[in-house]
Amino acid sequence: MNSIFMKILLTTFAGLIAGTLVLGLAGRFLMRLIAILNDTAQGFSWGGTIEVILLGSIIGSVAGLFYGFFRSSLKVPVLLKGLIMGILTYVAVLLLPVQGKGAALGFPDLQVFIYLGFALLFIVFGICLALLNTVFVRSTNE
Repeated sequence: MNSIFMKILLTTFAGLIAGTLVLGLAGRFLMRLIAILNDTAQGFSWGGTIEVILLGSIIGSVAGLFYGFFRSSLKVPVLLKGLIMGILTYVAVLLLPVQGKGAALGFPDLQVFIYLGFALLFIVFGICLALLNTVFVRSTNE
């Protein structure tokens, strides 16, 4: 299999895993925490949870695909690559018409906490993506 194609496939897979775990699962926990802090936590929805996890998986996969194309041109340490990727992904999600971003407007007292909380999640996502990708690429070179 073509080496470049394989590396891009591995970064997309790393993005899928990091996106599912960090943006999906941890993102859902953050959303529940926000609802509890705002005293609006009426119930738990499996449908909503699956939707958030799937959205995290999709965002992670797309970010991983982009990372696969550009990671070798970034001549910085892996953790810094992850930090950059996390910030770029967060900015892209803020700018693109992704469903659900307006929900933060419903919590005026918590907006700073919400935006900073999700910014932190995206930074953790980017670092996880970069580290997973490094592990995957090294394992295929052995």
